Amino acid sequence: MMTMKNGKISYEEAKELINWFNEWADLSHPISIGNSNFKGENTDISYIKNEDNKTFNCSTSANRKCKTLFLDGNKYEFYETFEMTKYDATNKVKVILYYYGEPITLVLERINS
Repeated sequence: MMTMKNGKISYEEAKELINWFNEWADLSHPISIGNSNFKGENTDISYIKNEDNKTFNCSTSANRKCKTLFLDGNKYEFYETFEMTKYDATNKVKVILYYYGEPITLVLERINS
């Protein structure tokens, strides 16, 4: 419980609250999209790689679309905008997502209809 004096909390209590928030934020964002987590620790970055071995990181654009929504247990809805364009697309692309620090690779293949 925090104690307020003159509408302020102590430095130690503020630091404890920030640490709690950073732990919660890291747990609520299981896929690493940046090079550091909420605690400021370095992390691996999720990316896409095409058949030409070009890599494309998560977008930092103002019109970026992203979402992480926990559905049930370890199931959640996730989408992210990467800096890859249709001109960079090849018949196969690998999506490498760092899920709680562990790499998960998804291979997507174009289907011609």
